[in-house]
Amino acid sequence: AALLFASVLPAQTAQITGRITDSTQSVMVGAKVFVTNTDTGVRREITTNNEGYFTAPLLARGTY
Repeated sequence: AALLFASVLPAQTAQITGRITDSTQSVMVGAKVFVTNTDTGVRREITTNNEGYFTAPLLARGTY
């Protein structure tokens, strides 16, 4: 019953996903991306993958 109850709770975390390219639309491999919660000042650093994508998972709810 506890698992069923937990599954109906609203999400307590979020994620930001994106792709970094330069002015010629070439992907930026290994680029550092900083995600900052503007309310708390907590900052996370993520590095783009071989296709220029990044994901910042398990972020506390807030404005970034």
